[in-house]
Amino acid sequence: MTGEKEIEDLPVIKISKSDLSSSQKADWRIIKALSFLIYCQKQSILIDRILIDENKSLFHIFLADGVEVIAPQTGNASILAASLQIIISRFRIEGKIITKVDFQFDKPIVVLSNGEELSSNL
Repeated sequence: MTGEKEIEDLPVIKISKSDLSSSQKADWRIIKALSFLIYCQKQSILIDRILIDENKSLFHIFLADGVEVIAPQTGNASILAASLQIIISRFRIEGKIITKVDFQFDKPIVVLSNGEELSSNL
């Protein structure tokens, strides 16, 4: 592979904060997003991009297969990645297609392709 192709395959992390400079240490949210990327990679979950929503203190994580994952910025990255893997596996076994997983609540909310919303018991 060429170096250019490898760069295109990397996940994108976007943050709305525009006052970051190249000489500044990385924002804690970017570090947290990178941590989530690493834990997801260990679970064989491919991430396309992560949008950092500063106003709501959320990560909007878009998986390579189009699933949107909403997670609080204060969440534990390793637990979120493991929980996401369990949810994806369970619904895949059941033959259901997930469009969104929302970790903002005590029990994750899973939205299926038919619009049905389910509370996932982990």
